[in-house]
Formats: sequence, C-alpha cells, structure tokens
Amino acid sequence: MTMQNVLVVVLGDGLERPLGRAMAHRSDEPRHVHVIAPIRLGALDWLASADDEAREDADRRALRAEWTVADHADVEWADLEGEAGEPDPVLAVEDALRVFPADEILLVAGADESASIERSLQRFGLPVTRVPASGRGPRPGRARELAHEIAAGRSQATPFVLLIATGLVLVGLSALIALIVTLLHALL
Repeated sequence: MTMQNVLVVVLGDGLERPLGRAMAHRSDEPRHVHVIAPIRLGALDWLASADDEAREDADRRALRAEWTVADHADVEWADLEGEAGEPDPVLAVEDALRVFPADEILLVAGADESASIERSLQRFGLPVTRVPASGRGPRPGRARELAHEIAAGRSQATPFVLLIATGLVLVGLSALIALIVTLLHALL
C-alpha cells in the first residue's frame, strides 16, 4: 500500500462542505495531508505590513480544513497538519513543497477564484485537482482573471500597470497642489 501525500490549498471561507465531499470520495489508502490557507491581504494592509489579523484568519481557515479532512478521510492525526501561507497561492504552495513532498495538489476554491491559479500550480509538475465550492457558480471573465494575475504579479503587464498607476497618482497630486496654490494665490 503506497502512502499518498496530498497538499490541500484552501483559498476561501466556507469551503468545508466541498472539501469534505472531495475527501470522502477519494480512495481508502492512507495519506499524509498538509493544508495551507494563503493569507488574504488588502492593499492597505500589504502597504502597512499589517498582516497579523489576516494571518490569524488564514490559521483559522487552515484549522477548519484540517478538522474537515480528519472527519472525512482515513488520516491519522500525526499525518495531518496545516498552516497559513503566503498571500500569493503559488508562493504558498512553493514554500509548502519545500518541506512537504506532495504527490498531488488539491485546490479548494470558491466559484469566483481565478482559474489562472490552477494553471499556475501546474508548473510544479504535480496533478492539480480543483474542488469548486459549487458547480453552479459563474466562471470569472477574462478581464477579472487578468486583474487577478496583474495584482498577484503573475502577469507580464504588472510593471506597466504599476508604472501607469504611479503616473496617474502623481498627476492627481500635481493637480491637487496646483489647485491649492491657485486658491491660496486668489485669497492673497
């Protein structure tokens, strides 16, 4: 009987039911399961390096996923572990693979999660199984996928978008300063 190492990547909240169904439908062979829940940071949190609350949220998601796996799979507690991961799911998986020799990646994602993450995870040469939250959810459009890729830095357009956004911010600040100077000059 071969041991199978499964890396479970939990991208959202409330995904315990689909994860449980996926684990219940798997074969009965023993497994080592490692769960990672990438941190979800807002832009301001990232800029302020305020990730404590986001890390605690990711730890809770990982723990809920661990409980779900333990309830629905034939896994001994010594073979089950979980943790919060990097905000970028691909980097989180890369970090986890350094210490956990996975045979398969089980991606548990909501219907609104980008399919590009699944494609990006395939670069590790492991089978990637996507467990959607619901078969009825709409697939994200290409524009939304592109926006996620740019925000995560996985697109070649990221530097250009950052440069344009910086330029627009500087133009806006210049206009604001010019307006303030004009108002002050008119008052004096």
